[in-house]
Amino acid sequence: MIIAHNNDDIMRHPDTVDYWWRQSLGSDILQSEIDTIQTHLASSWGEWGMQLSTCQQLPLLNQGRINQTYRLDPTGNAGQRELVANAEQLPIESDALQSLVLHHVLDFHRHPHQILREAARVVSPYGRLTLCNFNRFSPLALKQAMFGFHGRYSLRRLLTRSQINDWLHLIGFEIERVSYCGFNFPSRRWHASDGHYARIMGQYLPRLGGVIVVTARKEKRPATLNRAGWRELSSRLQGSTEVGSARDIARRES
Repeated sequence: MIIAHNNDDIMRHPDTVDYWWRQSLGSDILQSEIDTIQTHLASSWGEWGMQLSTCQQLPLLNQGRINQTYRLDPTGNAGQRELVANAEQLPIESDALQSLVLHHVLDFHRHPHQILREAARVVSPYGRLTLCNFNRFSPLALKQAMFGFHGRYSLRRLLTRSQINDWLHLIGFEIERVSYCGFNFPSRRWHASDGHYARIMGQYLPRLGGVIVVTARKEKRPATLNRAGWRELSSRLQGSTEVGSARDIARRES
């Protein structure tokens, strides 16, 4: 494993994104992300779980009581991944997953809204979607906005908590939990402080964490009758002597 000593080494590396996760700052942030995500997923349960990531160093996460968990790699770098797939067209049936983790996929992809629509399609009702993204309002985001990733998969956007909340609400998800992690300041002096500054940031300035992790639950929308359906039901119930509400009578006749 190649470990970079500073961000200058990263800028000269051809595969910048993957290389950044291997250096000391990136690996520490990745570990804090793993701990935070698995805390979010501890109460998950169901048959199928899936994770997508632009980071090849991300291991297979423990998704609570999910029976089967698989990895999809949207970057095209298969490695030890089990399947390479287009994040905009997942090879999964609708409503098939009880848990889906998108690890920095929205940060680097050109069409984040299409990815979220696809995620809404494959997650089952009351299933969970967990997003892990760089936090725009953080020292880490400021450093990356100034220097950025210039490799094949470059950083395209820095999201805020309100943006993530709005996008999730639009696709029918309700926010369950929001956490911040990655408090390591992107400076060699701060990073060499044995976690002292990171602990201060986490305790007093948690919203300045470099990474934001959001878990949301897919709400099952109730079935409704159109106007023609209501008119037909009303005509059937006119003059009826049965006891009970219209809903009870319709249920008995169906």
